[in-house]
Amino acid sequence: MNHKIINGVHFLKLEGDYITRGRLHASILKQQIQKGAIPALAKKNEWLLRRAGGPLDFKPLQNLALSLYHNVLVKKMEKSLNPRDRKLLHAMAEAAEIGHETLVRAMFQPDGLMLMSRLTLMRYLFKDLPARELPGCSSAAVMKNWTADQKLYVLRNQDYPVVGPWETNTTVMFNYPTEAGEIPYVSIASAGLHTGGLTSMNFEGMTVATHAHFGKDVQLNGQPIFVVGGEIICKAKTIAQAFDIAKKTPRNANWSLVVTSGKERATAVIEMGPNETYIRYPEDNFIAHTNFFHTPNLKQKEALICGGRHDDDYARICRMKQILTEDKGQLTPGHLAKVMGDHLDPWSGEERVLGNTVSVMSTIKSVVFSPEDLKLWVSSRQESPTGLGKFLEIDTSNFWQKDSAEENWPYLQGNRPSTPGLVKDIANYRRAYQIWHMQSHTSDYKERTLEALKHTLLEGCHDPHVETQAGHVAFKLGMFDQALIHFEKSTQGKMTEHLSAVRDLFLARCLDIQNQRDRAREIYAKWATYREERLAREMRRGLKRPYNKSGVKKVMLDLQFVDPLVY
Repeated sequence: MNHKIINGVHFLKLEGDYITRGRLHASILKQQIQKGAIPALAKKNEWLLRRAGGPLDFKPLQNLALSLYHNVLVKKMEKSLNPRDRKLLHAMAEAAEIGHETLVRAMFQPDGLMLMSRLTLMRYLFKDLPARELPGCSSAAVMKNWTADQKLYVLRNQDYPVVGPWETNTTVMFNYPTEAGEIPYVSIASAGLHTGGLTSMNFEGMTVATHAHFGKDVQLNGQPIFVVGGEIICKAKTIAQAFDIAKKTPRNANWSLVVTSGKERATAVIEMGPNETYIRYPEDNFIAHTNFFHTPNLKQKEALICGGRHDDDYARICRMKQILTEDKGQLTPGHLAKVMGDHLDPWSGEERVLGNTVSVMSTIKSVVFSPEDLKLWVSSRQESPTGLGKFLEIDTSNFWQKDSAEENWPYLQGNRPSTPGLVKDIANYRRAYQIWHMQSHTSDYKERTLEALKHTLLEGCHDPHVETQAGHVAFKLGMFDQALIHFEKSTQGKMTEHLSAVRDLFLARCLDIQNQRDRAREIYAKWATYREERLAREMRRGLKRPYNKSGVKKVMLDLQFVDPLVY
């Protein structure tokens, strides 16, 4: 038997050389690949280009930009790919009966997004693009004095804006390479994403978890992140070896890898630009990482996407440490499973549908590792956020000999929010998120997103973050009367100072458009000296002259963050 399905999760046993294993994966899950994350990923950057705004609203220029991306940038990245992985993509496309270009575009999507936004030739066309839809993830590792049995445990949420096709096809791949010197490993991804470079554990007790960063330095002649992480998981037996592989493998863009070693009982974060590689070690046997660099050299070159992204990245680290510290010395895998479904915003102290939470709408994979035991627990929830589901226990030593009767399968229970109705509110908001991020190629996606947000609120959701989000989408649609109502309602809830300032900026703009200039000026004046310069600058601009509704086209939204990415 080389394929099991337990609670909707696919498990594959893949033996042979690199190409044989990829071909087997593609042939077994052919139907899931054809309808899953691969086609969506392949189209993702095209969708982004189609709605980038600015100069790209002009269709001929939009088509030119798309041609440059597909026929120049992607071709160049594929040419730079090592021969083994080029051959793998051809073999998998043939076995899954999908276009080779589709698979290539899917596998290069994250690196391609970062590259096309920074290349000299394209930076004017894509100057706003980096702000959108970058992946965000949360990882943490605890050991020794933190855990009940002194063992090393790792938690990993992968957040990615391919909601729906990804988590409905969760795939756990047991890889048994026949190449000399390569280590068997287990990787967790989605059907068709045949890589150990995202989330994985090898049989020497090494784990790898990938985190994306947006930085100002990129290069065309590097390798995509799935290759870098994949090299580590199939060859490294120690943290030092993982670091050495990372240093020797050129990258296209900016990434971090959270790596742990069960045999060494050690962990570290490898932070990487295209040509720089640094390593960060834990403090007091604890380490956590989200989507900002800690290394000063890389931090200086990292782009701040928006205030909301900044607050969100820091909040997730603070909240993970806060939860785990509460039971320091007694932690078990069950504690870590609950962290990944946590919806409490540490800045406000309230459970949220979205905004500054560990569990987010784009959490499409949640895993706990016990590297010393070579065990893992993977969420079987079929919709994001996956941290709210059951985590199936997988013992790599006897998995393929074990009866797979679902009713008897051991599991850990993920988080259950204490706020009444919150899980329903999250599901309703997820519908709006899916329309915005997964159906943005349709002509009416903005209108349908607003309807989904209004439905969430009418169903009893009282989260001011959702109310604010409805205001932003209505504002983007030019429905300023509706936007004003949503913004004013959100003032009745608790929000951070930053989000309150952003909300007030748009509230004042609505008032300006409705010729309520005196009220608008009062709000602008309140925040004119705010510590965040970008916001303060917009407030001072509003004080000088009324907001012109033509500025709406510049506003850029991402439904994972409460504030717009571009004001």
